[in-house]
Amino acid sequence: MSLPSVSEVRSRIEGVEHEGTRNCLKATLLFCARIGEVVAYKLASDKQTTARGNLLRVTEMTYTPDLFNEKETQTLMLMAMIQGKSATMKTLSKIREPVAVFQVSTHKRLGMIREIALPTNPVYEPWTRSLVAYFKSQKEGAAFPYNRQQMWVVANEAFKGLEYKIMGYKKVVGKDLEGKPQKEVIREHMRDFALQALRHLRGSELRNYYNFDGADRSAYGGWTLRTTEGVSGSQDRYVELPWRSYFPKLLRKRA
Repeated sequence: MSLPSVSEVRSRIEGVEHEGTRNCLKATLLFCARIGEVVAYKLASDKQTTARGNLLRVTEMTYTPDLFNEKETQTLMLMAMIQGKSATMKTLSKIREPVAVFQVSTHKRLGMIREIALPTNPVYEPWTRSLVAYFKSQKEGAAFPYNRQQMWVVANEAFKGLEYKIMGYKKVVGKDLEGKPQKEVIREHMRDFALQALRHLRGSELRNYYNFDGADRSAYGGWTLRTTEGVSGSQDRYVELPWRSYFPKLLRKRA
């Protein structure tokens, strides 16, 4: 899949004049979300969307490393090395990093609540502070009182002219006379960059720039471990993936 650059898409989002819809696009990208996980409403005729945006919540806190967690300390040391900084257990013990933790109700996993932890320091993520401020300003009602169709219009205008390549794949289109899945070959083609593409873009960025592994992306984006790592469904049900497992990887200066 060939996607536009993250910087280009972010610039397009910044150019949206309306505060509410601009922040809705920011949230959709940053949360690696399906649009139904962000918007609070749906049209009666919309059979594709389950609007869960009224369940969005945010909590501010301070991240301090768990020095007894070997994976966490190794990740922090690696991030320091990437940025040309020295890291010892003593320096790690002094880390006090402000973080905003957003709760998102996942569309395809029975509404499972996943936590999206974002650094508040603008060096690491310049949108977090403004997004938190926007959430706080919405004292009553949902943060994003829109439906999918409204946001499609906004995204269509914001990303006009941007496309991305879809690689060829097989699509199940029904069943044959014996009841077996009947598949249709979909050839490689270009598609307009729109709402769902934001999820693809963020997922790609998490994997390629922030070095998220399958477990990290499962915790962040709500994919099953079967999807990201090939882990069986039974294992997936018992694995807990808190935001602390991936947050240190986000403490990297944006390119």
